[in-house]
Amino acid sequence: MKNIPAGLAMLILTVTCTSCFAIMPIWHARMVHKPDSDMSAQTYYDESQFVQPFFVHEALPAQPDQLDLRTLAYRERLGQVASADYAFNIEAGLVKDLGLTVRNEGEINQKFSELMALYKLLGNNNRGMGVLAEALVPTGGGPDPNDARAAVGASGRTILLDNRAKVDSNVRYNPRDQILYFEGAVVWKANKKLFPVFEVNGTMNAGTDWYVLPGLKYRIDQRSALGFGLQIGMSDIRAFDNRGILSYEISFLP
Repeated sequence: MKNIPAGLAMLILTVTCTSCFAIMPIWHARMVHKPDSDMSAQTYYDESQFVQPFFVHEALPAQPDQLDLRTLAYRERLGQVASADYAFNIEAGLVKDLGLTVRNEGEINQKFSELMALYKLLGNNNRGMGVLAEALVPTGGGPDPNDARAAVGASGRTILLDNRAKVDSNVRYNPRDQILYFEGAVVWKANKKLFPVFEVNGTMNAGTDWYVLPGLKYRIDQRSALGFGLQIGMSDIRAFDNRGILSYEISFLP
C-alpha cells in the first residue's frame, strides 16, 4: 500500500488536470454564449499535426471514416528474465463523436484484449471529454475463453503551448476485479519531424503499480511515424523492470 500515494499523484496529474484544462475553456465559451465552432476558430488544430502515443488511448474518438493503426514490438526484463512480445492498437471513427478501439498490449503474454467504444461527451478536437465502455476479451493463454470482463471510464484531452503539446488521459474501472486503470500521455511537437512523448500508466487495487515511458517519434510523412521508447517500472509491485519499444504507426484519413 505504500505505493498508493505515487499512483494517486500520477492519476491526479494525468487525468484530473487534463479534464480541468478541457472543461474550463468549454464552460467559459458556453457562459458567453459562443458555440463550439466559434470557440475553436482561433485555436483549432488539425489532428494530423500530431503523432499518436505509444500505448495510451486517444482521449477522443477518431473522425468518421478515419482509421489509425499502431504496432509495437518490445523486449522487457524482470530481474534476470527477459522476453519479447508485440502489441497493436486500432482506432476507427464510426460516426460523428463515436469511435471503436481494439487494443492488445502483448499478443503473446497478455491474457486479455480490449474492445472499447468511446463517445465524445463534450468539446471539440482541441479540448474535450469522453465516456467509454470496454470489454476485456480473453485472447492469451490462461483465462477461460468465456471469462470476459468489462470496464467503464472517462477520458479527457487538452492542447497546450500554442498548439504544440497534446495531452490525452483516461481512467477505467473494472468492477469484477475491482481494478482502476489510469493512463496519460503528452505528445510535444518539437518540429515537423520530431515528437517527444511522455506516458504514465498503471493500475490500482490492493496495491499500485505504475510505469513511465519517455520516447521519441519521427514523422516519416503526413500519415506515418516511427518511434523508440523505454518504459520503466516505478513501483515495488510491477510486471517488468524495463521495456525497450519500437513502434510504427499509420493513419488512413477520410
